[in-house]
Amino acid sequence: MDDRHLRAYQTLRRQNRLAIRAYLCPYDDLLDTLTAAGMQTGFGDEWLRLGPIKVFSDGSLGARTAALFDPYDDDPRATGQLSRSPKELIGLLAKAHRAGFQLAVHAIGDKAIDVVVEAFSRVLDRDPREDHRHRIEHFELPTDEVLDQMKELGLVASMQPNFVARWSHPGGLYERRLGKDRLAHNNPFRLIRKRKVALAFGSDGMPYGPLYGMSGAVEAPFASQRIPFAEAIQGYTAGGAFASFTERDVGTLAAGKLADFVVLSGDPRRVDTSRLAVEATVVGGEVVHRRQGIVGVPRKCEPKSTSRFSQRGVCRWRRRRPLGARGSRKSLSRCG
Repeated sequence: MDDRHLRAYQTLRRQNRLAIRAYLCPYDDLLDTLTAAGMQTGFGDEWLRLGPIKVFSDGSLGARTAALFDPYDDDPRATGQLSRSPKELIGLLAKAHRAGFQLAVHAIGDKAIDVVVEAFSRVLDRDPREDHRHRIEHFELPTDEVLDQMKELGLVASMQPNFVARWSHPGGLYERRLGKDRLAHNNPFRLIRKRKVALAFGSDGMPYGPLYGMSGAVEAPFASQRIPFAEAIQGYTAGGAFASFTERDVGTLAAGKLADFVVLSGDPRRVDTSRLAVEATVVGGEVVHRRQGIVGVPRKCEPKSTSRFSQRGVCRWRRRRPLGARGSRKSLSRCG
């Protein structure tokens, strides 16, 4: 995101109008400004937090600009392109890394992924940092060698199973661009899990709903992609929390954590995700969305004691009435 987005989020936060927790990823052209202001990844609060510096290394498969080692199947003249030279990439990553930022590098093609992983290897070799959690966004065509390096370097694979659901079927975009041989190797969620590489799922921008994305991971067309439902859920919850350094607060439901969760219309272990709907969304113990529409934003929890949980604004909530009952929004949460 650019400076306009940053200002918009900060305005909403000041006005107490944020109904979601936001982990912001500013573009790399803001790096100098943020560094000069003394900011690093993690600056902010539980609602609005500065995340990684977003860097691009290549384009997309749809536009044939993702950097590949071999030509596109439907255009033998095209192999995509790197957004910057390997030397420039190493310099930029090193600069952000030294400044204390997490990095999120967009890399889709196998060539771009190799270049990015090698760049991280050089940066971390020169300037080791424990628990950096640098991420590669999309990570769609990794090689076997890269998977081994990812684990060794402590990198996070930040991926979008909704791409598989939308484009990885026979005759789809991936097959047209990559051909049948490479098609079977895209988005290998199962292999990534098997290599014990940290894996986080997201939605990018098409479509946003994680239920659709879950079908792309659980019902993927190739064995190298398919993972059990529980692992898909983990990717969208605990995996995302780990990738944003927030696993102490969110990602799982546990005593002392922030009460952020959704209520589904059925059990996703037994009902096809295409038939499920989100009945309600709860953030900080407060219902902020029902299927019929927005019902409010979370109240600020004012601490009444010096306990760690109260200071962190954790709501102790209990459901005294069904979600659909009159007045249930007020009964769902209260400050400790």
